[in-house]
Amino acid sequence: MYPAFKQCLTTLKLSPVSRKLYTSDVQKFLRWCTIPSAVEGPTLDKLASPDTYIKYLNFLESQAIAPSMLKRTIASLKQLGSFIALTYSLPNPTLNLSPTNPAIDGSTALRLYDKYVTYFCNYLNQDHLSPLTIKS
Repeated sequence: MYPAFKQCLTTLKLSPVSRKLYTSDVQKFLRWCTIPSAVEGPTLDKLASPDTYIKYLNFLESQAIAPSMLKRTIASLKQLGSFIALTYSLPNPTLNLSPTNPAIDGSTALRLYDKYVTYFCNYLNQDHLSPLTIKS
């Protein structure tokens, strides 16, 4: 299914960079879907379920990714959802995904910001910068 999705992206009027980012995001999603099972890839039932996408977004939130990357991932997943809907004549599972989804509310965004700042401070500490430099 992934090669067909990739081919579908080439028919859309997207820049090469957008296609590359979309395929990268979708590959990560498909790998995440495959982790708990020994199957070679996620089943169509799993890909057709909106819950799968919401769980993935919740997983990404727990990883404290940047809000801009979360928005891009949603755009990538919407492309995949459209592809699934058109190819298999199913309802689009990503139709209601948005940054304002209950899975991504204001308090969650604040926690993500706090995690992001923490990760960045840890990165600066690894570079052996002084606490004063990090604070500023």
